[in-house]
Amino acid sequence: MDISGALELLRRDVKDVNSDIHEFVMDGTNMSEEEFLSTMEKNIEWASRVRLNECDGELYAAYTFVDGRQVYFKFMACDDEMEDALGNFTIFLDLYRGGISLADLGAAVLADRALPFYYLEFGVFSKELSEEPSVRKWGGFSVSRD
Repeated sequence: MDISGALELLRRDVKDVNSDIHEFVMDGTNMSEEEFLSTMEKNIEWASRVRLNECDGELYAAYTFVDGRQVYFKFMACDDEMEDALGNFTIFLDLYRGGISLADLGAAVLADRALPFYYLEFGVFSKELSEEPSVRKWGGFSVSRD
């Protein structure tokens, strides 16, 4: 799989000090931009080899609306990782869609699980869609069990 689009989007967001990736991930990890990019590049390469329809972990979907159309991506996470991040809020994932935002997942789940799949998915979108402000601001996405 060609991951160049994913890495381009990642680098763009890392350069933007006002992006959600700084606020919700990088600022909480005390990593330099170079360290973070290196880690995320490895995570994106790993995610590009994962076949979500054949994985053992729970599948989650994160979604929002851009120009009136729903856009989403799927990611895999273990139950204990999600419970560590969300605590009792995991019950909301079973009750209704849209109760949890990506920002609620915490830096570890975002960097290791959700964001590699996010960047892979949006890295293949058309240039126009990938530049939409609401796509860049991924913190507003909602998460549910797939």
